[in-house]
Amino acid sequence: MKKLSFLPILLLAVLLMVGCNEENKKGTRKENRKERRYKPISSKKSKKGHKKDGETSLSRELIEEGLIEARKEFPMQADEGITVVDANIEGNYVIYDAFCDESILSIDALNSNKKEVKQLLKSNLSDESNPDVLLFVSTCKKANLGIGYRYKGDTTGKICLVKLSPSEL
Repeated sequence: MKKLSFLPILLLAVLLMVGCNEENKKGTRKENRKERRYKPISSKKSKKGHKKDGETSLSRELIEEGLIEARKEFPMQADEGITVVDANIEGNYVIYDAFCDESILSIDALNSNKKEVKQLLKSNLSDESNPDVLLFVSTCKKANLGIGYRYKGDTTGKICLVKLSPSEL
């Protein structure tokens, strides 16, 4: 499962491109929001646990924009037997949805070893040799978002959900 860490890299690359484009746009923030293709989160109607300060809102907006672009690349082969098909913000988490080829990887085994899977994901997301992943994790923390992976078996339909809260990242 070592290859799973490339997903945050893809999202980060998109975030950086979107961030550069945002800096080059002229006009007020209100005008810029009207140009976007999605409905931004209003600061008046913030979600539970979503901080209202500017840095948190901007970080969350960058992640939302990055997810729009990242979805264009799905499905992606993350590792042998694991195909990532979607990524969304659900509550206070960026959740990657993945199908598992159960002839290669058992969902029951993932559920039985959730602590180890979580430690492996945490290790991949804190790999100091990969500054792109560290920047993505930092952006998630600023947005008060954790990261999760929802594995779904292709034959049984069973699910294994592994989440890392912002404080665990």
